[in-house]
Amino acid sequence: MSGEAVLISAMLTPAGLAVAGALAAGTMAAQLVNGWQEERRRRAEARMREEKARIGAWQQFQLNQENRMESLDRARNQVREQLAALTLNTLPASTDTKQQATRPRGFLGRDPAPQEALARLSALEQLFSRLPGELFEVPDAPLVRLREQVGRLQQKFDSAQPPLAETIDDLQTVVDRTLNTQLEELERTSEAQKRLTEQGETLLEEVMAYTDLSTETDGRGDMQALRDNLLTLLERKIGRLSDLQVLVRKFAQLKERIDSELEDAAVRNGIGTRMQYHLEEMGYRHLSEEQTGHSNWQLPGGEQVRIALQRNLGIAFQLQHERVEVSDAELSEEEVAFFRQQEQHWCDDLAELTRRLSADGFQYQLEFERDVPESTVPIVVVEDVDELLEEEEERWDDEKKRRRLT
Repeated sequence: MSGEAVLISAMLTPAGLAVAGALAAGTMAAQLVNGWQEERRRRAEARMREEKARIGAWQQFQLNQENRMESLDRARNQVREQLAALTLNTLPASTDTKQQATRPRGFLGRDPAPQEALARLSALEQLFSRLPGELFEVPDAPLVRLREQVGRLQQKFDSAQPPLAETIDDLQTVVDRTLNTQLEELERTSEAQKRLTEQGETLLEEVMAYTDLSTETDGRGDMQALRDNLLTLLERKIGRLSDLQVLVRKFAQLKERIDSELEDAAVRNGIGTRMQYHLEEMGYRHLSEEQTGHSNWQLPGGEQVRIALQRNLGIAFQLQHERVEVSDAELSEEEVAFFRQQEQHWCDDLAELTRRLSADGFQYQLEFERDVPESTVPIVVVEDVDELLEEEEERWDDEKKRRRLT
């Protein structure tokens, strides 16, 4: 007898293989599980695209990134122009090697003339004035110190000891190298901003889709929190790639967990769908579904069976005796006889249900069964179909009244 019974499938337990991978390709089970997941993902992606178009934080992020990239492009072009100008303005060395050999190094005589050296400093000063302001925003930036150095050298031309020629040469060399370094930094920053935009968009889409997918799992709260953190990051005027990468790693962890839970939900849905199909085909009537994962069915001819799909994907069954009215009286001989008759009926049907589920690809087998002791037979009050319809109509009328009042 199988008044109380439990079905398990070794392939679907946590100790077995991965749930979806354990289902044979082409079986009804695999089609249901994969189809359910694909449909959920399609719906989640569709909602993601709709919501993404409305998110102000993402739109502002895109605008900030566009402005930032335009600014970086302008800065790079300006630096390139000033590097070219610096090269063109570099004075050629004198060809009078004999005169250079007899003159002490650094002497500002007629070659080059002091006014020519001063002109070179003025050219450097103009170069700094044409560079993008972003390069001077940090007080300790190299170009800030070099600009100050140009000013000090210009003032020395009015002193008794004007600057040495090699000092101006060295300064121009340092400016050239510094501008090249700044150009390389701007290139790196521009590349980082591109990656930030690409990764920001990819992460936003994935997080939004998985926030919707996580409604089927226990990870919704964590994914919602990650989504809020991402939108907060995108609202900043200038985002940092390092901050985004922290969220990318966090998402990868949550994604793995939700994928696993989603697979489990897909299998549970597939099992429930096929079990309902088979029971209805065998003449059972679906009475109710509970949020706890329990469902109640009426056997052909009377009595009920309560079914629970467990977390490990096992299925537990409990046969229950129906009474018309609530009563604490012990079961009569007639009630016991009828219950045992239906228990045998259910035992045969359970074997058939197990066979059908296994044929679908879920590979169930009976792990436990026993007769329900007479003293512990669960008793439920059977509800007439007409009474159930009347109750549903009353609830509907109450709902319409409540809406009118509010």
